This record gives sequence, structure tokens and C-alpha cells, in this order.
Amino acid sequence: MGRHLTDTDLRKIAKGIGTLDDPITWDAVVNHASAWTGTTITRQTLSSKPVIRKAMNDRKKVLKLGKAQQRVPSHNALLQRIERLQKDLAEEKAKHTAVESQFATMQYNAYALGLTQDELMKPLPAKR
Repeated sequence: MGRHLTDTDLRKIAKGIGTLDDPITWDAVVNHASAWTGTTITRQTLSSKPVIRKAMNDRKKVLKLGKAQQRVPSHNALLQRIERLQKDLAEEKAKHTAVESQFATMQYNAYALGLTQDELMKPLPAKR
């Protein structure tokens, strides 16, 4: 008896369906899904999962449109975007570290001066 499909299995299968070429049939999906998950899967099991049905329908639509109409960003553009996002992330991490350091300094100084939490949380005076 086979095991139940986990969410991870379903994601693997749905992602794999997106890589299949014509023709997209239940037999082809069942064969590939069994290889992707390492377990025996029936067509009824797959067809009962909405995520799998949606992945199949989406892939069929994409293949029907034809490769000429598909708009896939170039590989270089994707690499540039990844590089830019990694740079932005590094900058944000540096800012976060600086703020943490500043907070630790303020926390120590407040402790050293004997300030209580109530004194630290006192609202700012009203603007006139």
C-alpha cells in the first residue's frame, strides 16, 4: 500500500508538471510523479488534488500558446536581479546590525544611569 502524499510531494509534482512537454496526459504525469516522489501513485490520487489539476491545466495552456508567445526573462537579467537583491539584503543586514549595536549601547547607558523602564517609556512632551 502506498503512502499519503505530503505537501512537499505535491509541490514537487506540481513543479515537475511545469517542466513537461507535449503531450500532457495523466499517464505521463503519473509516471513522472512516481519517479519524482519515489513511490507508486495512481491517477485517481493525483486527480483528486486541486494543486495538481491546476498545474496540469496551467501547463496545457502555456503549451497551447506556443513557445513563440512565451515571455521568459533572459538568463542574464535574472542573474543581475539576483545580484542586486543580494546586495540590497547585505546592506539591510548591515543597517540592522548597526541599529542593534546602538540599542545595546542605549540599554547599557540607561542601566548605568539607573533609569527605570517607566522613565524610558515616558512620552515626549507635547509640541506647542
